[in-house]
Amino acid sequence: MSRLIAAVVCLLFAAGCAQHELVTVARPDPLPKAPEPALLKAPQPAASINIIPRSNWAQAGPIQSSINPMGRIHRLTVHHEGMPFYETDWAQTVFRIRGIQKAHFHNRWADIGYHYIIDCKGRIWEGRLLKYQGAHVQDNNEGNIGVVLLGDFTVQQPSAAQKDSLKKLLAHLQSAYNIPKSRWFTHRELVRTECPGENLQEYVNQLRK
Repeated sequence: MSRLIAAVVCLLFAAGCAQHELVTVARPDPLPKAPEPALLKAPQPAASINIIPRSNWAQAGPIQSSINPMGRIHRLTVHHEGMPFYETDWAQTVFRIRGIQKAHFHNRWADIGYHYIIDCKGRIWEGRLLKYQGAHVQDNNEGNIGVVLLGDFTVQQPSAAQKDSLKKLLAHLQSAYNIPKSRWFTHRELVRTECPGENLQEYVNQLRK
């Protein structure tokens, strides 16, 4: 029964919007656990925002034999997780992000599919390292930064903190990697999907004006 419950949990996480990356199954490289820190600045050019390094949530590294290099960054795509989530607690958020990564491993992907995760408190978490191509838009991952907000924005509104952090993160990525607003996409604009939900889609539309 416990195996059945675990399988159902993985499938629920996998029902989110990240897609598609077929890889050879291998044992992920382990990463040591790290204590909860204050928000830290990520080592990115001209960063004016705080990004929590992946070492503060990840218990497993990417499957190196299967992951692809990013190449030249020239676009970004905004997603929602696709499951309701309202928690702001650090531990609950870490558990949630680890669950997404486990689901993506279950899908035979090399790592969590997104490069950045924005939680309900507005904290920005480093996901898949930017030197690696993501797995978040089918046939459109090359040079494409994946940003996901935790929650399901077909049934809930992004929090004010999430919206503020998304605005700052996209402005930072625009400046750091010369990505014009014309190259800011939502998932539904590239493939047939409801992601990122109507409520987040509306906000992204405002940001691109």
